[in-house]
Amino acid sequence: MSQKILIIEDEPDIRETLVYNLSREGYDILSASSLLEARSQIESNTFSLILLDLMLPDGSGLDLCREIKSDKYKSSIPIIILTAKDDEVDKVVGFELGADDYVTKPFSVRELILRAKAVLKRGEKESDNVEIKRQFGHEDASRRRRFQTRHPARSQRSGAAWAPPRA
Repeated sequence: MSQKILIIEDEPDIRETLVYNLSREGYDILSASSLLEARSQIESNTFSLILLDLMLPDGSGLDLCREIKSDKYKSSIPIIILTAKDDEVDKVVGFELGADDYVTKPFSVRELILRAKAVLKRGEKESDNVEIKRQFGHEDASRRRRFQTRHPARSQRSGAAWAPPRA
């Protein structure tokens, strides 16, 4: 199953360019041109990543970012802010509200795709850690990760029970 990305952008040319290029990378793409459309998409779908413009016709993308990051079921969705606002204050506010990255317009599509891949990869690692912690507890999770890193062949044997190295 491919990862699903929501693009929230009111400028049709930018939105279509992003849809085209991210689709070519193998992602499932949905798009919205307003906060109203975006909220509807978010309620009816599960997303791996959201690309969010700040200046939308019916309000600020910062409000939507705040809503998503304060919702316990959606707060783990990574958000990349994509905007023409390039003041340091705007960037700081975006990051303080929980954005995972901040890209200013004009931007390189290639760079944005690489940033999206990096954010998605970080999300995969975090979900792996959460699952290990859920199964083995916090201390054992970090010990298991170290063991797997140091001894990849031993940790991947099928059927072998994991045991941390003795200290």
